[in-house]
Amino acid sequence: MLKSYLQKEMVKIITSSVNSVDKIISIYEHFYTKQVHTLQYIKNTSLKKEDIFEYFCQLYMEKCYKLKNVWLLKDVPEEVREILSLENRDYGIDLIGVDYNDRYYAIQSKYIKRKSNKKISVTWKQLSTFYELCLKTGPFYKHIVFTTADYVRRFFKKDSKDETIGYNKLKKINNFDWINMSGETKMKSAESSTNKFSIDELRQKRIEFFSN
Repeated sequence: MLKSYLQKEMVKIITSSVNSVDKIISIYEHFYTKQVHTLQYIKNTSLKKEDIFEYFCQLYMEKCYKLKNVWLLKDVPEEVREILSLENRDYGIDLIGVDYNDRYYAIQSKYIKRKSNKKISVTWKQLSTFYELCLKTGPFYKHIVFTTADYVRRFFKKDSKDETIGYNKLKKINNFDWINMSGETKMKSAESSTNKFSIDELRQKRIEFFSN
């Protein structure tokens, strides 16, 4: 549900002149400002505030970073959990990725609210659980912090495994990648193969597509 909502909103602002990271910030802030007071949100207590940004992270790591598979922690297949010694209730790692060489990536998704004209960071306190779990599990080829912050404060010297995908890098998502992440190219392809359908039928197919 939340992932399809995110992609629908991404489609709506494809032509916006705002840079990509500010687009996702606007989607995030609008959703949680609007939805937190609704009955539907109150009922759905399984939703965490970070979930929509985790789905954005998943889309980015698949479509822009070009990993083979990326799972939210709750969706990691059992065989992958066994390989990485991950338990069902492990906290700290938000997503797991795997590349085409079958190397695994531990990913921390950290949405930090922006302050105008001020650089912001992810603190070591916010990351310590992530790195502690990375040491206990794995092996991982990369430890990635995916964030709206400008930089990350690590307690140790950064090595080849440590990577930050932050505000400045996310600003560089080009329009083609944004469209790809939104799923719009697949939707256009599906629509072009059904050009005999009426407007109402196409609208219904679009709804069905984003509901999957």
